[in-house]
Amino acid sequence: MRTERQQRKLPITNPVTPRSNPKRIGRANALPKFALYELAYGQRYPHVLEVLGHELRYRKSRWWRLDEGSKAVMRRHYFAWLWKGKRRIGAFELHLLNPAGCVSNDHFMEVLDINEAHEAEMSVALCRKWRELEERFSVEEPVSAIVHYRSAWVTPGTRPGLFAAASLALLKATGAEDPILVLKAFPLEYEGIVEGRERERAFNRRTLAMMRHYSRIFGVKPLRYRRTQDGWMWRPSSAIMQS
Repeated sequence: MRTERQQRKLPITNPVTPRSNPKRIGRANALPKFALYELAYGQRYPHVLEVLGHELRYRKSRWWRLDEGSKAVMRRHYFAWLWKGKRRIGAFELHLLNPAGCVSNDHFMEVLDINEAHEAEMSVALCRKWRELEERFSVEEPVSAIVHYRSAWVTPGTRPGLFAAASLALLKATGAEDPILVLKAFPLEYEGIVEGRERERAFNRRTLAMMRHYSRIFGVKPLRYRRTQDGWMWRPSSAIMQS
């Protein structure tokens, strides 16, 4: 069974997820893996937004079935580059998910597990937090859209507020009304494996700082579906807040 990226003949993106043992710290101004994969394929970006005097150029995919046998979960992929003149200074990636065809938490997690571990982990975090998903994941009563904000990067020294403005502009461009927003705070300079207690402590401090930053920008809160803090955060839709 082919995945969405195989159907589009795109390389499989290795999601940015922390590992139990980080070995090196990457340069903060180097392109992270998710941006390098995108750059290597030479995509076109037909949509342009003006953000604080910069250009946010983005593309969006068609809607894809995550399970070829059904329309349980449909997904649309977004990728954007932030430009300052002729230079790329930021990259942003997210998925817009429509889970209206799912009938239970287990069904949702099973479908999200088809393509990659990162989305499977996201589905587990979300479903364990929101117990009532089982009742809401049905064709008759479709849930709000889910925006999985996968990855983001800007060069050091970027104008204050530009990261927030570009992120919010791309989220708005999805057109999703009152979506559930899910993201994972993970400092991209720690891609790979980082060893040693000192680096592990530095990684944890950096992760917590990012979580505070994302909380201010997006209004997200920790999911904490495990005893330890793993960086997963969410902002429920207003319908969930009122239930």
